[in-house]
Amino acid sequence: MTPSVNDIVNETIRTSYGRLLAILASESHDVMSAEDALSEAVEQALISWHSTIPSNPPAWLLTVARRRMVDVSRRAVRRPDRYELHDVHALSETDVSDIPDERLRLLFVCAHPSIAAPMRTALMLQCVLGLSAETTASAMLVSPATMSQRLVRVKAKIRDAGISFDVPPKELLSERLQYVLDAIYAVFTSGMDVVVDDRVTDDLATEALYLSRLLTEFLPMDGDVWALHSLMLSSHGRKPARVSVDGTYVPLHQQDFRLWNADVLDEAEHALRQATLYGARSRYMIEAMISSAHSSRRIGHQTPWPLIVEMYHQLIHLYPSVGAQIARAVAIGECRGYEEGLTELLSIPQDLVRQHQPYWAALYILGKGILTDEETEHAKSLAIGLSSNPAIRAFFQSV
Repeated sequence: MTPSVNDIVNETIRTSYGRLLAILASESHDVMSAEDALSEAVEQALISWHSTIPSNPPAWLLTVARRRMVDVSRRAVRRPDRYELHDVHALSETDVSDIPDERLRLLFVCAHPSIAAPMRTALMLQCVLGLSAETTASAMLVSPATMSQRLVRVKAKIRDAGISFDVPPKELLSERLQYVLDAIYAVFTSGMDVVVDDRVTDDLATEALYLSRLLTEFLPMDGDVWALHSLMLSSHGRKPARVSVDGTYVPLHQQDFRLWNADVLDEAEHALRQATLYGARSRYMIEAMISSAHSSRRIGHQTPWPLIVEMYHQLIHLYPSVGAQIARAVAIGECRGYEEGLTELLSIPQDLVRQHQPYWAALYILGKGILTDEETEHAKSLAIGLSSNPAIRAFFQSV
């Protein structure tokens, strides 16, 4: 069936929004104006494309948005430090793929020290990597209305304070780099199994991997950059085995390692060696080592659960989080028995996990045969109800 204009526009936005916005914002130094121009270009596309679909939809949107920004700039009082947009007459033939990817530059803009710490990642998620305000709000545990208001204020601050859109010199990057790494990983994890129109896609995860690869090229001697890249590659390399042929989620320790992508996992191991060589010290190094340990089954080893438990101890000691506590409890269950793993899981304060799907999933798995039937069924219902992934829901409905 031939896709409709709405389908083509939506697909173009989904796959190209972040890159187009980064180009426009880097040229104008005004994130809000770039968003407005891109929105108007999308509105125009919904009208114009009914007569002719452009051969390169992203390039069409970029050209129209740039023209809009030129028109606005001509009507406005010019600021002496305002960046001059390119000659619009040269843009109609522009191919977006020929333009350097500006998202990396904008990531570091979003990590500027003058921007409040809680808003740096949110700004990156929405403006650079194309997540909706609703998805960004969910990731940051605030309401969409609150998040929208905060994003408007911080975008205005970037414009009014004249924050530089140049990537800072490498000796000054360290204070911003952690925020950039966190934002890329947040997009990767939220994008691994995104459900779009009843289909699961990993387009956002692929984009996040591309950005992490750019970082390894930009900062080839930074161990933490390599550690994050290794962690993401390792997870992505195992993705082919995560869902069975009938669409049911397969837990990591039950996956058929023959389905894993050996080339991607080899690349992950190379990145981990680079991280070790350059002295990685962030949480991503420990998580990459844990992920590598899980992948060792492909070379004939048993999953080293005692080692994994020890590495989770280190992770929680240095970088405590609810997710790591849950994962450690599951690892203890596999290593020392489900009763001990369940005891560890139940030690996590309830107010931290009431709406946390992985907790209820772990509680059902570890508690089956130990807790009462009513308690395990309650955990199972929440493990299903709190997940938007059909494969995960199917798994818990089948066990």
